[in-house]
Amino acid sequence: MNFVLFLKLYRIDVIFISFLLYIAGYSLNSDISLNSFIQALFIAFFPFNFIYSINSWSDRDADKINKPDRVIPSSKISPNACLMYCIFLFLLTLILSFTFFNMIFFYFNSILLILGILYSIKPFYFKKNIFLSHLTMLFMYFTAMYSGSVISSNSYSVNLIVILITVYLSFLIPLKDLTDTKGDEKIHSQNWATIFGYKNIINISFYSFCILSILTFSCYQLAIIEKYLFIIHCILTSLIIKNSDKKNIYKNILILIIINLTIYTITKQFMLK
Repeated sequence: MNFVLFLKLYRIDVIFISFLLYIAGYSLNSDISLNSFIQALFIAFFPFNFIYSINSWSDRDADKINKPDRVIPSSKISPNACLMYCIFLFLLTLILSFTFFNMIFFYFNSILLILGILYSIKPFYFKKNIFLSHLTMLFMYFTAMYSGSVISSNSYSVNLIVILITVYLSFLIPLKDLTDTKGDEKIHSQNWATIFGYKNIINISFYSFCILSILTFSCYQLAIIEKYLFIIHCILTSLIIKNSDKKNIYKNILILIIINLTIYTITKQFMLK
């Protein structure tokens, strides 16, 4: 079986976002180094790969309706082969993070693996509950950024920009499954759009990002560049929500996040000089 097919269980946008969140967190306190770059790649290609691959395995029935072209519903990979690949990723993440990195990094990787199990595997299967699903996903991305901040500073304090980005992501998550309502209904998995209605979710998200941009303006603790980059990002997100069709809202926002995280990280490096 072609190994490239297993990589298709994962998503390229998540590779970039998890990588950039770690780098952005690391750059809050220190210059980006080769070691931090390797750690960010590890976070992106191992624990997050496991999270999304095991979710592809658990979502195989819903994906027959929502995304029939994915590798499991299209029979390019069998469910058993996918499960074995996920077990391999799980063990490899633990072994490599314990052997080649420090214990703090190992602990954060372990947390990500546990979150992946809680989200996708029975009897936990937090994905089925709209609030547990939301909190689990939010904590995954918070962990990616927070771990970078902790490792670069040797401090467990939470930077304000990490809090703001976490709040931003909490508003974004309900937009993730706008096109997955039919498959989610089949497996009795709760979905924001089916509970509150598509138009209501769009309006709530739009005004949430507008309010967040206003609140950020009053955060005097933020550096001027950080503040206005984040405000602009929230405004652009609101515009995307109002001007994109259902299929492209989440994808367009993810592209914006990748671009702005890159800009923020580069800008932060200049601020540290």
